[in-house]
Amino acid sequence: MYVAEVDKIFKVDGKDILYDYYTPEEFRRAGKFHQLIESTLIHLNADTFVFALDNNIASNKGLQNVGFRKSKEYKLR
Repeated sequence: MYVAEVDKIFKVDGKDILYDYYTPEEFRRAGKFHQLIESTLIHLNADTFVFALDNNIASNKGLQNVGFRKSKEYKLR
């Protein structure tokens, strides 16, 4: 999967990647992102990765609150 923001191709065979989440202003800080990620994960049967830019502090905090761990690299090329 090509990610234009970092000009990289993510190769994660047999895994799911969640990417390009956006929360409209009126729904921010209301737990909607958390609910969306949790409900999505319930339906996936593989290891899942989520891409978020380092400077997107709110998304990174939300992802860590759901249980994701930050990783600098996973088979990037």
